[in-house]
Amino acid sequence: MITLEIKKLHLFEDQIESMGEVTLEECIIAFHNFPWEDQIEELTQREWASTVPSMILTDENLNRLSIYANNLKSFQIIYENDRGSAHLILSNDILLNPNGNGPEDYIDMFFNQNIEEVIEVDYDISGENAEESEIEIPDEILQYSFNDRRKWQYLRWPIIVLLANLTFLMLFYVNPPQESELLFLLFLQMIAILIWGGDLFLFVTYSIQNFNAVLMIGNETKKVMYSDRYGQLIFGRDQIADCLIIYSGKEFQNEKSFNYLRIKLKSGKTITITCLLADLGEVQNALKINCNWRHSYFPSL
Repeated sequence: MITLEIKKLHLFEDQIESMGEVTLEECIIAFHNFPWEDQIEELTQREWASTVPSMILTDENLNRLSIYANNLKSFQIIYENDRGSAHLILSNDILLNPNGNGPEDYIDMFFNQNIEEVIEVDYDISGENAEESEIEIPDEILQYSFNDRRKWQYLRWPIIVLLANLTFLMLFYVNPPQESELLFLLFLQMIAILIWGGDLFLFVTYSIQNFNAVLMIGNETKKVMYSDRYGQLIFGRDQIADCLIIYSGKEFQNEKSFNYLRIKLKSGKTITITCLLADLGEVQNALKINCNWRHSYFPSL
């Protein structure tokens, strides 16, 4: 026997609706009919809410599966039994959820009693406390995407220099310089090429490094999920062995200067987060980590 409880936000009073015993098909229909988009919009407009839009399934052994949403980018799954709990984030981004599992899949596993074969339960809560404790509202998730990032601002200056360079070349073609001026003009030409060519090189290499990458950080849990075309990596702040920020501008937060963050984990794995993926100052503040800093006039990877 499995029962279903639905929590919704309303204008004056939050509503809890008990649907009693349900079948798998009835539960899937209830999930699809749930007004997730309207409820999330209501949640974001509130300064404070006593609950979040959710569906809660409970079986005869008091095992509980809760489906939450506080944004349109992902669902959050919390599974609890008498020994512990597990918390999953099901992103709508295929890079962060390569298996494509959705809430419906976990509902199906909960009904078929094989959910513990798929998820890893943290057995750190006593049975008594687990039964009496309330599910905490999931923490805010900071998400950065290479595809959503405003990247072309880093090419403003090199494009201006390139256009000026091409303009001068056209003028020199129309009015050839004197032989005495040629060496000086070649010198200026080399400087111009170094300026726009160097920044273009950094832009291309940074883009290759974080192409289609997505970074998610739990504001409270300090858990990080990094995904790119090579795979997915999940780790906590306590697993970070060292981090280094390389920056090129006079000020680290300068939006026009190239910089990147390199994080080395205790497992030996390393990830590189460039300014084309995320604001590195925000990442550092979100993780509350102390990084080494190094200035470089040419911060290549």
